[in-house]
Amino acid sequence: MNLHQLQYLRALAQYQSFSKAADSLYITQPTLSYAINTLEKELGTQLFVRTGRSAVLTPAGREFFEYVNSSLSSLEQGVSLLQAKTSPNDHLIRIVTDRIMVVLDEIKMYKSSVDCSTVSWQLEKQNSNIEASVMSDRYDIGFQSKLPTTPGLEYVELPDAEFLLLVPKDHSLANQDSVDLRDVDWDQNVVMRSQKSLTAREHLIQSMYQQVGFDPKRATSHARTTLAVACMVEAGFGIAIVPSFSHLKDFDLCALHITYPKHRSTQYMIRKVAPAVFNAASGFFSYVAEAYGQKNVVRL
Repeated sequence: MNLHQLQYLRALAQYQSFSKAADSLYITQPTLSYAINTLEKELGTQLFVRTGRSAVLTPAGREFFEYVNSSLSSLEQGVSLLQAKTSPNDHLIRIVTDRIMVVLDEIKMYKSSVDCSTVSWQLEKQNSNIEASVMSDRYDIGFQSKLPTTPGLEYVELPDAEFLLLVPKDHSLANQDSVDLRDVDWDQNVVMRSQKSLTAREHLIQSMYQQVGFDPKRATSHARTTLAVACMVEAGFGIAIVPSFSHLKDFDLCALHITYPKHRSTQYMIRKVAPAVFNAASGFFSYVAEAYGQKNVVRL
């Protein structure tokens, strides 16, 4: 059990709606649902009665909620009393990075999943001293290529997502664990992201296709998001190269590791040791970490 789970429980109890609670926390509905399910398993009891996207506390849930709400209120009051400066803008996310395109990818991913209509962004490129800039409160979050070392920071490692070849369950490659893309017959249906406003990763995917002799313009189907691409592969529209993502296991298809060509590097997302309250910056930090499957935050 962790603090985030308790804050998620309180929001869901108050809104009685997964979508509204997720929006208030700046997270996605699957993230909220997973956290609540995990908490219920840890406690060994059902906390909510679910009907579609709505949720109402069970008798046991109502009893537990009273303790959770009281505890969180006390904690947040203590945090407020200890803040020696004006509270930051809850809807402003200030980011510093040494790789602008990587952060733009994360922002696009976040905005495609979470309501950001009230969020403002401040983004700056800086080749050095990123840790010092975050520690001085000039920025909420930093992205950098080197391993963080400054005490008082916490970070998660964000390896660039591994690229996978998705194929339908009845495809001739479905029984393989890995594949060299030079050995794939590209005279077949291929699904790709729509070519408007491609992210850096999607440009890299296009480069991978070109390295093995496939012209991306020959793709037979297109989708707006990576999730939609996976849905189309599952439905038999074709095969596709995609970056690995957290909900891939929910699809009834086969994902093959790519042995050639390979592209991978590492980034670190950093911030000062997290406060006990939620704002846009903390929501963005949690979303990106969970999108990469990084549940453990390292404190220095």
